[in-house]
Amino acid sequence: MKLGKLLQAQVGFPKYINAKLKRLRGRIAIVGTRTAAEALLRAIDLGGINFLGIYEVDPDYKPGHELLGHKVKPLTNLARLKPTDTIVIASSQEAEVLYETIHQIENISRAKVIHFKSLMDVYMLHDELHDLLKFDFGEFLFWDGLFLEKNWHPLPPKVSFKNKIVLELGPYEGNQTVMLARQNPAKIIAIESRPINYAKTSLIRSMYNFQNFELILGDMHLFPQLVKDKIDIIFCSGVLYHSSKPWWLLENCLKHADTVVVSGHVSSAESTHAMGFQTIELESGSYEFEIQPEFGWEDNRSGVATTSLWFKEEDLIRFAKYYGFNFKKYDSTVNKTGLWISAVLKRIKKRR
Repeated sequence: MKLGKLLQAQVGFPKYINAKLKRLRGRIAIVGTRTAAEALLRAIDLGGINFLGIYEVDPDYKPGHELLGHKVKPLTNLARLKPTDTIVIASSQEAEVLYETIHQIENISRAKVIHFKSLMDVYMLHDELHDLLKFDFGEFLFWDGLFLEKNWHPLPPKVSFKNKIVLELGPYEGNQTVMLARQNPAKIIAIESRPINYAKTSLIRSMYNFQNFELILGDMHLFPQLVKDKIDIIFCSGVLYHSSKPWWLLENCLKHADTVVVSGHVSSAESTHAMGFQTIELESGSYEFEIQPEFGWEDNRSGVATTSLWFKEEDLIRFAKYYGFNFKKYDSTVNKTGLWISAVLKRIKKRR
């Protein structure tokens, strides 16, 4: 891996390294004065780091030398460091090449020694895999969600996910899974139909170290056949409006959980790609759905069919009521595709 290539690849490199250094939770020292050291110093200069200084391993070290305004100290001064301190070897060379340097430092100091590349794990994943896996929300997943702990969408108020078994339908890249995992559920079960999205979520799962997480490759409409656990909450965000049979998916949700979070597009005057309407007669009544184009397996952000059907908001309320659920909207916005709403459906009585 060429360090110079990575330094040019992303503007956010210093802030990323700064965030990784903060996670070490201790005083930091740098050994080395080349390109990697400059990158580390730029990150440290962003603030929030208890910086001990920069040290030179080169035997030709000259007292008084400075790097980016920081005085360079002799390697022997590392003996003053504590076991709780961390020494970062500022080099992009592989660990085997640095064998002698690492042992020299370990003979001088009891502080923890780490390689510069150890700070670049997520950054390297992003650089190597972002284009290969075609992440649409890489900036969020590799920065905002990971280091700033932001949420992708507002969480539903008055819904506790703690110690609950949560079923997430269509995690896509894992951007909402990140949000759910922070709520301390007993378990998250995610069902994703597309192998490429399954691969993305698998990577995010490992990177964020999700606990009690099960990822299933399968069709969300068939989740009752795929999930063995008793579900407390179903998180159905960004997927219902991609279905060609949304009533089937929603009915399954309402039959298998007492709380269902629904978030997505609904039929309205703001819809920009409507192809017409279709009336469907169901057990719960007659519904007029808005027909929308989908792009099948060619577009991993699309539904797998060629068209989808959108509920009207008032029909969602009526459908939920028929199955014994209260409908409480907690967010609404209009984007370039149309009206997007978020609601919590809570069981108030047994299904008739």
